[in-house]
Amino acid sequence: MTTELLEAPIVSTRTRPKRPMCLFQSGSEAYAVSLEKVAEVVEVERLVRVPHSPPRIIALCTLRREVIPVVDLNDSPSATETAELSTKTIVLLLRTSRGIWGVPVSAEGTIVSEESMDEPGLGNRATPRGSRIGTLRKGSTTYNVIDPEATWHEIRRSVEAWYHDQWGGESAPSNLASLSRTSP
Repeated sequence: MTTELLEAPIVSTRTRPKRPMCLFQSGSEAYAVSLEKVAEVVEVERLVRVPHSPPRIIALCTLRREVIPVVDLNDSPSATETAELSTKTIVLLLRTSRGIWGVPVSAEGTIVSEESMDEPGLGNRATPRGSRIGTLRKGSTTYNVIDPEATWHEIRRSVEAWYHDQWGGESAPSNLASLSRTSP
């Protein structure tokens, strides 16, 4: 008796786990971050610009006696840079081992949802700077999933490089030197 093996298409039985994620819009880009890395989302009365700061550092905000850097994930001039900083701004505060830092976000586009991340490297499209660990899709929107720890390190490297280029290898101006030593 002859037995024939039928070739069946290989179907992955491995499903991607769903995790609570914070989905948000910053500038013109959509991002996602694991909810466990979100400290909180706050409306700040005003942001304060820092003189001689690189484009990535939008401003500083204060929250419960803490001074928190608010950064641009896109590494390009954004609407936030030209916006009036004295108006209320929604800031997503992200937690890292070195402290908390913030990102200005759109109130309408910020939600918490159980989502599964696509495999890293899928959907390779032009993405803003930052440490993207993958993407996820919700509806028609593709979100860049970022790791706040790695993203902060990348931002810090770009800020240090900016100061090196601007100041000819000198250290940051004194108003930011202490910030770079004590902040995330």
